[in-house]
Amino acid sequence: MSKTDLVPDPKDASLLHIRKLGLLPGIRSKKDYALAVELGSIEARGVYDSQKCLTEPSIEKVAGNHQIIFRKIHPWAGQFREPGVGVKFGDHEGAVSNRIEAELKLLFKQTDWILRHEVIDPDSGRDITGYVAIAHFHGKFERIHPFRDGNGRTGRSLLYSQMRELGAPDMVISERVDYMSRIRNADRGILKPLVNLMLGAGREVDMDLPSPFRMSPIAWSHPMAHDDPQEEFDNSFLR
Repeated sequence: MSKTDLVPDPKDASLLHIRKLGLLPGIRSKKDYALAVELGSIEARGVYDSQKCLTEPSIEKVAGNHQIIFRKIHPWAGQFREPGVGVKFGDHEGAVSNRIEAELKLLFKQTDWILRHEVIDPDSGRDITGYVAIAHFHGKFERIHPFRDGNGRTGRSLLYSQMRELGAPDMVISERVDYMSRIRNADRGILKPLVNLMLGAGREVDMDLPSPFRMSPIAWSHPMAHDDPQEEFDNSFLR
């Protein structure tokens, strides 16, 4: 590695942003960061591909995925955002930090509901319920944005493990712009583009696939926020 690789480019806003979040001493360049993320992602797949992240999701599996991927990058790997720490995803604000675990548990209940309500493609007769559930999970997870950094990578790690649980091949992301467009649709509750990316070329569906649930997180001050998780779930359906 050359000397210049160890010096962050002062014009590289993305690297400066990441450095402000806190980096371990071994991360001295974007190349170090990218390599550590890639190796961590491979390790996380090895751990969680057999852990039923779709049918049995949990707070521990979400945090554990992030911890493995980023443990050589951030000293706070695996920890959700602290109270008062906000984050933005596209044009959206993530869940308020005090609501992160509650929002994830609500997401788990929504995913379970989708899995129990069969979705059949009328043209091919295929059962695509699992794909719809994963698309909802992924879109809502990105809206929650539980971590200060690494939400996209952690979300994709969970998505791949969920697809493995379905017995499906890995989703192929050939163009980042196209993938991000599909994610932007999913986080608005339009699931068809992401479902078709997971299904793969030649297996796409034409049917509309709106999420049955609201995608925006609930703020503490919102009247929908309750101490009763079941009441929150009941109120999270789109009417």
